Amino acid sequence: MAMLKRGKKSGSWGTYAARMIDRPGKNPGERINPLELLVHRLSDAGQPQKENGDKVSFSSTYELGIADPQEDLGESEDVGGDVPTYNPSLDGRKWMGLPCLSHLSFKRVPIDGGHAVDLTAVYRSHHYCARALGNLIGLGQLLSFVSAQAGLSVGTLSCLSTHAELDIQEWGGVSVSNAILFT
Repeated sequence: MAMLKRGKKSGSWGTYAARMIDRPGKNPGERINPLELLVHRLSDAGQPQKENGDKVSFSSTYELGIADPQEDLGESEDVGGDVPTYNPSLDGRKWMGLPCLSHLSFKRVPIDGGHAVDLTAVYRSHHYCARALGNLIGLGQLLSFVSAQAGLSVGTLSCLSTHAELDIQEWGGVSVSNAILFT
C-alpha cells in the first residue's frame, strides 16, 4: 500500500490494485483486503460445509467490485447495486483519464476432478491497440495469482468491453495494423 500511495497522483481516482486490496471495514478504522477474502472463499478451505462435513462448491459467488460507494459517491448512502468507479467530485468535469475497468467476476469451475478459477473482466471503455495487451497481461497475472493463492488451477480469462475502440493509428495505421493482425 505504501508503494501504491507514493505512485498516486494528487486528485486522481487511485488504482485498481488499491481498490482490490484495501477498503474500509465495517468498524471505524478497520481496513479489509477484499482480494484476500475472495481468495479464501475460492480455496477449498473457504468452501462451506454441509452438516455431514462434505464441502459445498459454488461456481459463481465470487465477485470483486472495484467500486466503492463511500469513496465514489461521497456522502450519499442511497446507492444500491454496483456503483461505477467514477467519482463525480473528481471526475465530473473530465472527458478522459477515467477508470475503464468496471468489474471483476471470478468463477470456481470444476475441471478434471478438481477446480479452476475463471475470470471475467468488464470494461466501460477499451482502446484495443493502445491498452488491451497490457490490460490482458495484468488480468492474466491477477488470475494466475488468485488461482495459485486459492490452490486451484488457472481457468479461462474473458474480457468484455461495453465500448471498444480499434485505435489502429496507435500501431501505425491500417496497413501496419493489417500486417500485424493478419500475418
